[in-house]
Amino acid sequence: QLFTNISPFLQFYQKVNNLRFSGGIRYDMNTLYGNRLSPQLGILYKSQRKVAVHLSLGSAYKAPPSSITFQSLAYPAATGGIEYQVVPNTDLEPEKFTTMELGISRPAFKRGMIRQTFFWYRITDHIIPETLPLSDVPYTSSVDDSVNSWINNRDAITNMVGSQTTLIFNDLVRRINLDAELSLSFLNRQDHLPDVVDIVKRYLTLKPKHNGKLKVSFYPVKKLYVNIESHWETKWLQVLIPFSQVYSSLFKDSDGYYSMNLMTSYELSNELSIYIKATNLFDEPYGTINATLAEENLLYNPQLRRNFQFGLSYRLN
Repeated sequence: QLFTNISPFLQFYQKVNNLRFSGGIRYDMNTLYGNRLSPQLGILYKSQRKVAVHLSLGSAYKAPPSSITFQSLAYPAATGGIEYQVVPNTDLEPEKFTTMELGISRPAFKRGMIRQTFFWYRITDHIIPETLPLSDVPYTSSVDDSVNSWINNRDAITNMVGSQTTLIFNDLVRRINLDAELSLSFLNRQDHLPDVVDIVKRYLTLKPKHNGKLKVSFYPVKKLYVNIESHWETKWLQVLIPFSQVYSSLFKDSDGYYSMNLMTSYELSNELSIYIKATNLFDEPYGTINATLAEENLLYNPQLRRNFQFGLSYRLN
């Protein structure tokens, strides 16, 4: 399917005393989805005491990807007909996004900086899976009387509110150039999905309530650099709204996890370094979202386990 998209945009930046204003407007002219206006605005205030406050607002749209619009799965049935499991829907409309963010950053202690951010976003016109009767779609060779497809649910709404706190410290221990950064995120997401209210109640916890990251870097001896990253996440429900026939097998909790990455390098000369990098050092098993809505998917999408890399790094200048 061919389409064209013309997207003129206008950006601006203005400084007035301690205030900075930035923003823009994008206008999309799409032969499939019509005309769309996406405005954005950001305001930053910086005081003489190195305190900064920022506010940003914006809206946008997300066109349905081709992998969803044209998703199709069919195979010959034992009875001689064609079994359609998923059929395309070329009438899908974009999802709509609205966002707002408020944050403040300021010095903390002697060598530190703290950044606190609060955010909110809303998604409407959700693209969700639905089981449709064959009379509603132009597929008449199925052995069943219904098929699965993606549709826009006008009543579905997602709201997310949360906060992120970041603490940055430089040269905590000057003798070894110890730097540290701690990032903590807390959020609450609620999805109002009327079509699946009887299956999974009214709201779904589709995001972890908390995740965090700690980065520490230092030079234990001259020319030897060590960087340690820790990542963790609390328990959450899989980001998936499957069709009715796979509810019971896919609506399961995903356990939280903790993983650590380690990288160390040694300078052989001013230009040449040798490094060793370990990913998921403790071999923590964890998975992420499923790929599609077909029943043939793995119920657990595994990520990389313990992995080691060795190499040389050469600087040209």
